[in-house]
Amino acid sequence: VHGGEHSGGKMFLPLSIATNFVVNDKEVLVAMAQEEASVVAAASNAAKMARTLGGFQVTCLKSNYVFKLQLIDWRGDLNEIRNQFNQQSNVIGFPQPLIESVAEHTSAVGNYAIFTISIATPSPPIFAAAQALLHQISHGTCTSLSDCITSPHFNVTASAVWDKEGLKKKGCDLTSEQVVKAMLDGWAFAKEDVWRATTHNKGIMNGIEAVLRAAGQNTSKCSATTHHSAVKHNRYQSLTTYTVTAEGNLRGTIAVSFPLFDIDSAVDAKSCVALKLMGIQNSEDIAMICAAVGLAQNMAALWALSTEGIQSGHMRLHAGNIAVMAG
Repeated sequence: VHGGEHSGGKMFLPLSIATNFVVNDKEVLVAMAQEEASVVAAASNAAKMARTLGGFQVTCLKSNYVFKLQLIDWRGDLNEIRNQFNQQSNVIGFPQPLIESVAEHTSAVGNYAIFTISIATPSPPIFAAAQALLHQISHGTCTSLSDCITSPHFNVTASAVWDKEGLKKKGCDLTSEQVVKAMLDGWAFAKEDVWRATTHNKGIMNGIEAVLRAAGQNTSKCSATTHHSAVKHNRYQSLTTYTVTAEGNLRGTIAVSFPLFDIDSAVDAKSCVALKLMGIQNSEDIAMICAAVGLAQNMAALWALSTEGIQSGHMRLHAGNIAVMAG
């Protein structure tokens, strides 16, 4: 970072390589910038176990641009306003359907109606015209309007299957079936409890943010988008889902959103090398690799919790690092 305000120096992170990843039938070396050896080791090990049954299959879809309008001090009929808007926007020639959703909210300071308008391509004139139209037809039902435009994002789904026999760990008394059941129980805890989901998803972000740092991307922007996709049915939940296949193997899936990355923003020489190492050609490539790494990281954490315990495994690696440092 150059030119930071009140700068007093620079801080550096180790740049590591996670191995064994197969993403959409393609071998991928994953660059990760972070300080914990256990993060890279866990992701590499989970990827190695996933290779047996084909590695990670990932899809990536780009969302629409979204324009949100807040009607302040709302006191009208939502359906009536929506119908009027649709009728008049059809006459004007807006793309249909334009309104994605409408919702009414009540808070301690007043009532609000929020209109969500979705469009595939950015069009400031359409957003401005939609705002003007909504302002016109909502006259007398609110005191003022507020708006925001959100950029499109990637909706990414990654999945992998782990052979149940490969999940049995040396020194653990659990059978392969019992390990699968224990991992499902651990995931169910995160699905149902918001505090457990927070820690669960934090582990996923350990992997994702390490890739983004290596690639020279904005991690805070990604974190905000990613955690938004963890809210399902108005409740914060696990980003991942686990099921058992007909053969008794463990199938893991992650459904996560990412912002549109800018690979041209990676001006640091190390980041450029990391992008080249990972074979990244465009923004979609970063998103798909991040999803695969996030799923691998999460599977590794659940496996450790079910067989060994996170703390003991982490401290074993840490002790090895201390021994190397001490000579």
